[in-house]
Amino acid sequence: MKYRFLSGNALKIIAAISMFLDHAGLLLFPTVAFFRIVGRVSMPIFAFLIAEGCRYTRDKFRHFILIAALGAAYSAVYYFVYGYLYFSIFTTFTFSILLIYALQNFKKSVFCGDGAVLCVLNGAIFVFPVAFLYALNRVTSFGNVRFLLDYGFWGCMLPVFAALCDGKGTAKPNGGGCKHDFYLRYALFSFGLVILCLRIAPILPQAYFSLIALVFLFFYNEKRGKYNLKYVFYIFYPAHMAVLYLLSFIL
Repeated sequence: MKYRFLSGNALKIIAAISMFLDHAGLLLFPTVAFFRIVGRVSMPIFAFLIAEGCRYTRDKFRHFILIAALGAAYSAVYYFVYGYLYFSIFTTFTFSILLIYALQNFKKSVFCGDGAVLCVLNGAIFVFPVAFLYALNRVTSFGNVRFLLDYGFWGCMLPVFAALCDGKGTAKPNGGGCKHDFYLRYALFSFGLVILCLRIAPILPQAYFSLIALVFLFFYNEKRGKYNLKYVFYIFYPAHMAVLYLLSFIL
């Protein structure tokens, strides 16, 4: 449809600008609320696009390992500098990707008639990590090591909401299976975002401004864009954080 004119690249640029302003406000202008308000747009956009990436990627293992490695590297640097484990948004999305792939396998076994035993097994493979993440979110330390998971349990689950009714890859050759359009995924994602806002609003009062991201996502045309900028955005996160941290130390 013509009104859906924003590609994945365009959404990532919007999210990257929002994220830069958010972190600039956190590190350089902590008393200026505007930066944190604008910054709330970035996470939901990236979360939705993580779910989209899981739909289209041809190499699931490489996709998972890349995000996990970036998360591990960032956590290692943070622990070296500050003395506690901070699991960044890359780690949060690593868990999200793991859950989405487990969910995809479960839905495929259900809709493609793989048998009751395999369906139950794949269902357990999805449910157990969800339960583990929920339990992990209730803990803040292991022994003397403190840690924090960015956006917590519901942050991990947010991309999963967009994948709940995604029928891609589950249809049978004869036309059977489950197919759902963009709007259902958008509605479920919106529901998940509302839950996330309710959970983190007591800690971050600006959380409800995250809902503005739904306006941008509504115009998403489900296309990547002309160029493959995936690695540019992967590099942007640690690069802009390094620059901002350096500026904060200088100032």
